[in-house]
Amino acid sequence: MDNVLTHRVGGPFIFVLVLLIMSQSIFSWATPFMDIIDMIFIEFGAFIGSSLPNGMLNNLLVDGVIAGLGGVVIFLPQIIFLFLFIYFLEGTGYMARAAFVMDGFMTMVGLHGRSVVPLMSGFACAVPGIMATRTIENWRDRLITIMILPFMACSARLPVYAVMIAAFVPNKQFMGFLTLQGVVFFGLYLFGIVMAIGSAAVMKRIFPMGKPTPFLMELPSYKLPNIRLIVIQSLERGKIFVSEAGKIIVAISIILWFLASYPIYEPTVSDRATTDANEQQLSDQMISTLQLNQSYAGTFGQLIEPVIEPLGFDWKIGIGLLTSFAAREVMVGTLNIIYSIEETDQQLGLIDRLKSEIDPNTGLPKYTLATTLSLMIFFAIAMQCMSTLAIVKRETNSWKWPLVMFGYMTILAYFSSWLTYEFANAFLLG
Repeated sequence: MDNVLTHRVGGPFIFVLVLLIMSQSIFSWATPFMDIIDMIFIEFGAFIGSSLPNGMLNNLLVDGVIAGLGGVVIFLPQIIFLFLFIYFLEGTGYMARAAFVMDGFMTMVGLHGRSVVPLMSGFACAVPGIMATRTIENWRDRLITIMILPFMACSARLPVYAVMIAAFVPNKQFMGFLTLQGVVFFGLYLFGIVMAIGSAAVMKRIFPMGKPTPFLMELPSYKLPNIRLIVIQSLERGKIFVSEAGKIIVAISIILWFLASYPIYEPTVSDRATTDANEQQLSDQMISTLQLNQSYAGTFGQLIEPVIEPLGFDWKIGIGLLTSFAAREVMVGTLNIIYSIEETDQQLGLIDRLKSEIDPNTGLPKYTLATTLSLMIFFAIAMQCMSTLAIVKRETNSWKWPLVMFGYMTILAYFSSWLTYEFANAFLLG
């Protein structure tokens, strides 16, 4: 088996194929469970909204807390399936072979073979991956590994990728057994690996060469993994995802709900002067939109909109980019809260709300495939994680390297996102 799985040519091909199957399965298998969770939160929000009297508490619970939590918890099945795959590959002994196969690429770009294990850990979370770089003796190799590790597609990015792909990438068959959504999702994982390797090649020329050290690794024997243990570990990771993200989301949801709900917009007589039911619904929608636009969040979002408009983003996405700095997955909860406050039809999920968003200036859909690709590229590159910067500061014992990381990744993300948006508009949609 090692003659095949660790082959110089066949080994990397098999590793890429494993990632492709994993990406496709995450999308296909998790969808039914996600639909159930989405419906539960919609019905629960409707129940709370109808049970409590109209007022601040009702709006806070329905449009703030429930909408924020529901926007993130819906992706729990995908998180669990991701870790099922990771723990399964580790349990069989294949993950060590993947690290061995990638060692050749790491050496070509000037990294140590020990960088492979931390980088592979980055698929789950960058924080333990950065801590795992302690096994790299050479400071230069360790620093480069730390600086490129956030490019690996961590589980916190998954909710953002999932909602944008589900909303705007057609669910068409691709090559018979694959779907276009799964291929795009796999492409984002592959893109993170390419960005990490490319950045390492550049940093190799910037940082001085240290004394090379040999890379020794024992390959474990092949074995059938303990399925019960894998399931328990994956569920535990899902529990951590909900508990850790939940605490952040509840806090941000309350703050964001207040900023998006105040000051209260007072409708004029003409806003309400209609007897037709359909016109009344449109009037209510207009009032909700005016409330959001004139709120503290809307005012601040429109202030920063000119900066992100070249990327195809509006002020709502801009607010999401700011809140996601606390945790990347908060981006989805933020959008869910904003659209819950604006949207009068509470039976719609976030994906349907994004699809139905209309640009008032053109009358065309607000979010296009170009916007989707631009946002995903931005999230694939940008340093949108406060915890990662904190752990980098601790591991390097300096604020210099976290600031350098934040700066170069943000600039690179901005220009890459801008190029993606312009290219998509010119060639894909033109």
